[in-house]
Amino acid sequence: MVEDLAIATPADDAEVRAFADILTESLAFPPFEESNIAAREGVDNMRVAHRNGRIVGGLIHRPMGQWFGGRSVPMTGIRGVGVAPDHRGTGVG
Repeated sequence: MVEDLAIATPADDAEVRAFADILTESLAFPPFEESNIAAREGVDNMRVAHRNGRIVGGLIHRPMGQWFGGRSVPMTGIRGVGVAPDHRGTGVG
């Protein structure tokens, strides 16, 4: 059911909170991180998966670089991938 997913940057604080709740449940993030995850990670570095108007998963990407041939080459690290328990196994991850 991947066709019914929409991936986007969180649109507002409610979407950030919904994603933080999923991370808390999925990865056992401490609850204090829910309140500061947007400030620490940056909303522009988050992607959330919507299905039927609900946030069902997401991830955090971190822009970084690696050195190749004497120069820094841009890359992205992926972290904080979480999927709501009732949507696991449906293609969200």
